[in-house]
Amino acid sequence: MFAQQKTIWAYLAFSILLVLSVVAGCGPTPQPTPTATPTSAPISLVLDVNPNVKEIEAGTTVAIVARVSTGEEASLTWSVEGTSRGELSSETGDAVFYTAGDPGADIVTAEGTTADGAPVKERVSFNVVAAEATAPVLPTDMPVPSADVTPATPSEPPSATPECESFRPPIDGPSVGGEVEITSLENCTTGLPSATGIPLVGTYRDIPEDLELWILVYPPNFCYYPQSPNACQELPVQRSGGRWNVVISLGREGYAEQFDIVAVLADSQASRAFKDYLRTGCDTEIWECFSTLPEGQITEMDAITVFTKG
Repeated sequence: MFAQQKTIWAYLAFSILLVLSVVAGCGPTPQPTPTATPTSAPISLVLDVNPNVKEIEAGTTVAIVARVSTGEEASLTWSVEGTSRGELSSETGDAVFYTAGDPGADIVTAEGTTADGAPVKERVSFNVVAAEATAPVLPTDMPVPSADVTPATPSEPPSATPECESFRPPIDGPSVGGEVEITSLENCTTGLPSATGIPLVGTYRDIPEDLELWILVYPPNFCYYPQSPNACQELPVQRSGGRWNVVISLGREGYAEQFDIVAVLADSQASRAFKDYLRTGCDTEIWECFSTLPEGQITEMDAITVFTKG
């Protein structure tokens, strides 16, 4: 009898285990934990203003350089609207000059598409104030000329050369391949301001990795001035994604002059000389130029001639 009861209990236990295993097998299948899909960085347009000011005097000119955050090339259209009625130097391109009008406020807008068709748009606003008129301080005992004395005519600043011809010999460096082009200014451009903070933009392709890109300005005193986005950091031209940009200086205020703007590729020896020049100028505020180019390999890649308006 006891053997029969053991058999019955064993059968019941086996049946319960069988049912539990079936129920467990019919349960929901565990799902994998979802993972976040990485998203690409948003594409935005950045407007760099030089000098970096938002309040300017009427009649003042500033440079605005546009760049896409991802380094892509973009086709842009520029516009300005507001109560100041300021003007832009161009309606297209990577960089423009904005000249403030009357006291008021203006908004400069750049919009367009990248090379891949992505839309980009950005604005920068300016508060335009009245220009401060500074009256000359005269000594009280200044003699007054008599009526029959004709005042001397002040000498006029030198005029720019009327012919658009370079007055410097080309830089005779070795061929290194690749391409560099100045795109934001055309050859024989006239009417540029005599000032610092002029944006210069261009393109490059297949530049050797061991060479650095520099912009040299050649004014009427027949020597080369290396340019840099930040002289005190001793930087060559910054380049990314086939495009480069730098801010240059042209001439003395009030003088109309001719300048050659030269894009060169330099090896480490020549680049070191340019960086030493920038460091010395930053430390002493004395900017001597190169009457002869420094030792090392320097290859001229592109050059244009431009004129300032004084």
